[in-house]
Amino acid sequence: MLKKSKISSNQNNNNNNINNNNQINNITHNSNNNLNSCDIENTDLEKNKIQINSNNTNNQESEILELKDLKKEKETETEIETEIEKETEIEKEKEKEKEKDKKKDKEKEKDKDKKNQNQNKNEKEKEKNYELNSSKKMNNKKVNEKNLQYNLNEKNHQNKQKINLDFTKNKKRTTIKCKGIKLDGNKCSKIKRNSNGYCKLHENQFNENSQN
Repeated sequence: MLKKSKISSNQNNNNNNINNNNQINNITHNSNNNLNSCDIENTDLEKNKIQINSNNTNNQESEILELKDLKKEKETETEIETEIEKETEIEKEKEKEKEKDKKKDKEKEKDKDKKNQNQNKNEKEKEKNYELNSSKKMNNKKVNEKNLQYNLNEKNHQNKQKINLDFTKNKKRTTIKCKGIKLDGNKCSKIKRNSNGYCKLHENQFNENSQN
């Protein structure tokens, strides 16, 4: 009986040991499984992270490239706009030069017209002056002629007055010398004369002298 009980006890112990071992093995296995599972999950996570990081990097690079392209496009657009502005400025300058040339041409035309006007004015002034001078000359000639005639008439008148005066002064004299010339060339003898200073015989000489 003791043997049996020992055997049974040993068997129980063995069973317990086996059970314990099995349990330990199970725990270890489970633990290992858990560890393995964790490792796998962690590895997958890392892979995912790497993939995500890689995707992010790729996205960033593509964004950078896009930005660069955009920047280049903007720079190109800016350059084009700058060129257009330059061309516009050049055109404006050309237009300004054309306007200046037109203005110069107009000024030249004005100067030319002014010169022509002045020339015509000078010509008219010359003609007018010539006519005036001619008229003045004619008038002066007429005036001179009139003056000469007046002077002659005045002289004759003065002579007449002088003769009359002389005659009045010498009226009391019965005989005075006549201004007449005889046929022989000698002066007339003392004969009572008329108011003109000649005797009746030589009165015709007075009339001839007056006419000359």
